[in-house]
Amino acid sequence: MKKTTFALLVGVLLLPAIFGCSAIDALWDHTKWHLHGAYQDLVNIESTIDRHIFNLDETNPDRY
Repeated sequence: MKKTTFALLVGVLLLPAIFGCSAIDALWDHTKWHLHGAYQDLVNIESTIDRHIFNLDETNPDRY
């Protein structure tokens, strides 16, 4: 188990540096990817609720 953890830690810290960015930058980009994905999911759910429950149509804003 310790060898696997060490290999994972080395990969997280060294592979991003090999590809031209620091580990901190790679981790920050990964965090932003998760946050943006969650935000997009919430936006999609909200528009689905608006469309199905309230019968709102985003394509025709003059309708309201």
